[in-house]
Amino acid sequence: MSISHTGMVYFGTEAKPYREEVVQDTIVESVVKQFKERSEVGIAKYGTTMDRKDLSTLEWMIHFREELMDGLLYLERVIQDTKKEAATTNGSYNVVECQCK
Repeated sequence: MSISHTGMVYFGTEAKPYREEVVQDTIVESVVKQFKERSEVGIAKYGTTMDRKDLSTLEWMIHFREELMDGLLYLERVIQDTKKEAATTNGSYNVVECQCK
């Protein structure tokens, strides 16, 4: 991104007029706030930040895998709850198994 002397902002070859006002994206702001809060919880719980230097790349990858596994468990729980709710509400939800490959 660059700003020309004519007041145009260039994104690659696309030019748009420069605007002084800051446009707020409430979704992005919400996620940033949650990241900051999560960081504070982690610092309080573990006494360190993601800047720590005591883990190898392999150890970081193992931590990442474990977090993904936890996330999949949460997702599976929500899927099962949604299916149960659909069954008890006469199928008002259209629950379809994905045929993705």
